[in-house]
Amino acid sequence: HDSMGRVLKLDKNGNGTFKNYVKAFIIDAANKAQAKGTDLSKHTYFVRDNKTGTIKDINWEAYNHFVSRSKAPGAFDSRANDTGENNLFGTSTTDNNHFTITAALHDTTSNQDVYVENAKIVTMMNPMNYLGSPAATNARYYRIRYGTADSNTSVAIPLIVGTRAQNLGY
Repeated sequence: HDSMGRVLKLDKNGNGTFKNYVKAFIIDAANKAQAKGTDLSKHTYFVRDNKTGTIKDINWEAYNHFVSRSKAPGAFDSRANDTGENNLFGTSTTDNNHFTITAALHDTTSNQDVYVENAKIVTMMNPMNYLGSPAATNARYYRIRYGTADSNTSVAIPLIVGTRAQNLGY
């Protein structure tokens, strides 16, 4: 839920309180930048208030087209086993490892000893598995970094993690 206690959710079409929550963060950041003198006029996905010139909404489809995606689904665990994410799951004897069964099954390398990293390490990469867990020692403060035109991560991810931390009092 958000800071006002509203449940954040989406319908089957991707609309709902969570989408509005995400848009509110982008709108707030854009208005702050504009107030400091940043010219945002080329960003036609912003919907402006005709009287004040402030940004009041976002054309969501146009915004997502602008941000685009740097990777297609499945690209994080490359079938060629050659991404930074594959390297993250490497071991002392192997630089890169697959971490999904699909990529391992469709591996395009000559390596016949394809290893799918164990679920424990995959679990460790998701902070949601630890925030608020009595089994974890959580930091008191967090810095969650995300750029306004970041195409490597969905804008939803830092907001989900940040909202969870905020709901827990961090």
